[in-house]
This record gives sequence, structure tokens and C-alpha cells, in this order.
Amino acid sequence: MVNEVTGEIKEDLTKVQMEALLGNFYGLESLITGLRDERGRIEMEVMRRLSRDGATETVTEEHVGTIREGSATYDHGILMGMMEVVSQADLEAAAAFTPEHERREMVHYRAKFNVAKLKPIAKRRGTVAMDIIERARLPGSRRLVVETKGGSDPAETKGE
Repeated sequence: MVNEVTGEIKEDLTKVQMEALLGNFYGLESLITGLRDERGRIEMEVMRRLSRDGATETVTEEHVGTIREGSATYDHGILMGMMEVVSQADLEAAAAFTPEHERREMVHYRAKFNVAKLKPIAKRRGTVAMDIIERARLPGSRRLVVETKGGSDPAETKGE
């Protein structure tokens, strides 16, 4: 019914009995889990070797493997230090800071920073403000991207 290597359906499923469909579905779930586990082990080994060599990219005869950083998040406790460098009114006017508040039915919203809007303000205020943003930066997850040398069909995986 299903080729276990390619996942290609070999026959018209409208003619297959329900027991066979369910059995194949269950078998494929197990196969997918096993393939994900194996892919994860391969990714970890590639990333380990690249880290060991201090590299972020490797090129073989047919493939290019690159480690890419995901989007960073920021520690808002550290960003609160911006209040000593920039006034809260200026931050709010630039939509770079939303103070703690409550709306509708007493739902409590914590204070938060919009770092995309905060960075231009920090650049104007100098190194102290930029240092606060840099200290607050929490790196995003890393992922391995593998492409054929022709650049088609990238295979991306989330990792570390």
C-alpha cells in the first residue's frame, strides 16, 4: 500500500479495507517517529562537528550545511534598565515600551518592550543604552539548513 522508504502510495486507497488503512496509518506513525529520531541524531552530530571546528558551514561534494540562528528574545528584567537612560514617556511615545496595565474584566498585562522600536532610541542614547539591549539578548534556537549545491530543495531542521 505505502512504500516505506519514499512514503509513496502504491494503490487507490478508496478500494482498501478500513483495517488495512488503520494498520498502515499506525505503521507510518511509528516509521515517522523513527525517522525524526534518526534525523535528530544526524543533526546533533553535524552540529557537534561544526561547533568543534568553530564553523557555521560545511561544504561537501553535493551539499552545503549551515547553522543558522533563530530569532532572539530579550530579558525584560534587564531591559528595565533602559528606564535609567530614557524616560518612560519617551519610550511609550515611540511605542518601544508598554507599561503594566489591566483591560477588560481585570486581565493583567505585564510591562513589555518592543525591541525593534527600542533599538533606534538606544542608538541615539549611546553605548550605555546599547549595552543594556545586548545584555538582555537571549539567543534563539539554532537550526541546521542543508541544501544541494544547486540550491534546490532545502531541508531545514530546528535544533539545539
